[in-house]
Order: sequence, then C-alpha cells, then structure tokens
Amino acid sequence: MICSLKLADVATYDTTGVHLSNLKKINFIYGANGCGKTTASSYLSHPN
Repeated sequence: MICSLKLADVATYDTTGVHLSNLKKINFIYGANGCGKTTASSYLSHPN
C-alpha cells in the first residue's frame, strides 16, 4: 500500500511540490481545475 506521495517539478507542481502523507486504502482527492488531480492519479496508475 502507498502511504505517502510527493510530486514536484512536474505538470502544475513547482520544484517545492506537494507531499500527500497518511494515505489510506481509499483516498478522495479533490480541488479546483488545473491544480494537479489528474497528474497525481496518472502517477499512481503509471509510476515509472
């Protein structure tokens, strides 16, 4: 199980990025258009 995720310097994320921690078996990611939801879910689907 993935417990945390850090995205930086890709798509809408700057070099500081964002760190999602304390992830559970099921998570709900929401936000405004263009904030990086699809980037995060794409990375989880294809981490390489």
